Amino acid sequence: MVERANGSVTGYEKGGAYCVCFTDQRTADAFRARWLQAT
Repeated sequence: MVERANGSVTGYEKGGAYCVCFTDQRTADAFRARWLQAT
């Protein structure tokens, strides 16, 4: 599973963990919060 937002955020699920690569820490925090709400 790969998710993209704003062309600079990518994330993937692997082994039950969610690994994310961000260019912006603030974006990372917001994305993580949204992802946690969605699960």
